[in-house]
Amino acid sequence: MNRLLLLTLLFTIGLSNANAQYRDSVVFDAMLDELERNMKDLKEEDKGAPFFISYSCDLSQTTAISASLGSIYYSTSYPYGTTEVRVMVGDYDFNDESLNANNNDFSYDPYSQVQVPIKEDYWGLRKIFWKATDKTYRSAAESFEDHKKLLEKEGLAIDTIPHRSFAKTEIVKHETIGDFLNVEQKDWEQNLVKYSALFNEFDDLESSGCSFNTISTKHFFVNSEGTKIKTIKNLIELSVYATMLAENGEQIYQTNEYLADSWTDMPDIQTIQKDINILRLNLKERQNAVNYDNKYEGPVLLEGLAVASFLNTSLSSSLRVNTSVKNPSDEYGYTYKSTSIDDEIGEVYTNELVSISIQPSLKIYDGMPILGGYEYDNESVKPVSELLQIDHGVLKNLQCSRTVSKESHIPNGTINGPGVILSHVEKTIAFDKMKKKLIKSAKSKKLDYAVIIRNHPSSGLSGSRQVFKVDLKTGEEILLDGAVINGLDRTGIEQLVLASEEKAAYNLSNNYSGDIVSCIAPKAVLVNEVRLSAETMSFKAEPSLVQNTLIK
Repeated sequence: MNRLLLLTLLFTIGLSNANAQYRDSVVFDAMLDELERNMKDLKEEDKGAPFFISYSCDLSQTTAISASLGSIYYSTSYPYGTTEVRVMVGDYDFNDESLNANNNDFSYDPYSQVQVPIKEDYWGLRKIFWKATDKTYRSAAESFEDHKKLLEKEGLAIDTIPHRSFAKTEIVKHETIGDFLNVEQKDWEQNLVKYSALFNEFDDLESSGCSFNTISTKHFFVNSEGTKIKTIKNLIELSVYATMLAENGEQIYQTNEYLADSWTDMPDIQTIQKDINILRLNLKERQNAVNYDNKYEGPVLLEGLAVASFLNTSLSSSLRVNTSVKNPSDEYGYTYKSTSIDDEIGEVYTNELVSISIQPSLKIYDGMPILGGYEYDNESVKPVSELLQIDHGVLKNLQCSRTVSKESHIPNGTINGPGVILSHVEKTIAFDKMKKKLIKSAKSKKLDYAVIIRNHPSSGLSGSRQVFKVDLKTGEEILLDGAVINGLDRTGIEQLVLASEEKAAYNLSNNYSGDIVSCIAPKAVLVNEVRLSAETMSFKAEPSLVQNTLIK
């Protein structure tokens, strides 16, 4: 894919609302005027003109504050701009993205010399898109020429071999009303002073603190087909963390994370205080946890965020069409048939008890705001209202962008990913009966104990993994330290045997990409076969030579 991503973080002093000075009309005018000019005049000698151009411009406002023990350590607010240009040469069926000539699949060519103007600047924006379009076009035109030469060399016609095409979609006109999220930075500094000071009464913590981050983005998109879109996305994130040393010197930590897209959904100080008390108690419990030095293979009960994380990482991220194609010049040519997930549509893909669908545009579930959804994807295609991907274990549909390589590929507005995942398990009982089923299953396998997992780290609560050893006679739970969980992937789904009737919604933060995925899942699931092993590496802190200064 010949995309040009311009990303410039502009740190400023005293210009916290600078991007708000851009009128929407000026952004659209700059993009549309430059788009029209390039569609009319852009062409290199002896090479084809572009048949498709798209521009996007994201204007964002970010606030970041951190505090510890009642003091602010860091506080800033700044704007930044992101632009993306896509230029395609050829036509919808055969273009510069169709093949992998010279082993170039989807090239990514960053160009970051030109900054997005902080203040409103019509001509400055036009210059950015002019330079980016020229550079991206040259790369696209050269790739398309390489594709044509490759076909000529091999004596092939494009319609006789597998290749990527660019699907046509409906023209969209949409503008979300509104502006950037209004952040009262001074007020939130005072809030973090209060929140972080709540830790002052505890003298057994190694460290503690709070961080507050917001990002508010106005997304503008236009293309040569006539689509014109403006959307607004807000994210508010509050993290409260603490660390403590275990008896063996191991550093244990936990983070409580609160996500919202509006101020009304943020917790009050009473909720924060209550959660901090629970956080400390959890750390104290983990401080005294039994060191796990054994191996376990048997039934495991997943509860809460651990369920959502399990289902999200096991299935949803992989349910996307495969648009890979082989070069005509490859050793095996097109006589070689590669396997892909597309070939499994209509076949049994996983556990027949499990059904998975996505609803990228869902905003509320059972009164809880859903943050992972989106109105339009990054190609400005409106996502389907619901896409059934797995029906009682049978693979039905895949997430698909405008880039397709088979007739069965139909764009469904999901280039951003699933957004919102809904899972259904056919066999269910009441939540409060799940633990009894776990114990019964462990007894039938003649095991010495069973295992419950709550809030696995990948669920978004960093460092909050809770693995409990369950006594088969009394049901007593003992927290285990150092247990490494294996098998919670697609093979784990195959072992899922039971779920709770009750469901809950979870907003999961991806610490690497910053994206949010929402998952509506049972509150508990029973997985028949999971492996646990002992952790081989852990961080050991040197004990302080002088007593903690906070200890009175």
